[in-house]
Amino acid sequence: MLRKTDYDQVPMKPQRVYQEMNNALERDTCYVTTIGLSQIAGSQFLKVYNPRNWINAAQAGRCCHNNGKCPRIFQRRQGRKSL
Repeated sequence: MLRKTDYDQVPMKPQRVYQEMNNALERDTCYVTTIGLSQIAGSQFLKVYNPRNWINAAQAGRCCHNNGKCPRIFQRRQGRKSL
């Protein structure tokens, strides 16, 4: 069941933001979410077309190496745009 996203009210509803993201971003977009409502809403409203293009940041706690500063885990894939 698809959820309603075509709201035109002001201020803009989150559902409309996700609809605009679906319209603007390409099918090979890779999403990385945080925990909480953004993760829940994103999983319900964003369209993901390819495997490994939806990554949940599990928030397992602070990194225990490099003084708590995590190295870049994900590097931009060749030819992909970043937001």
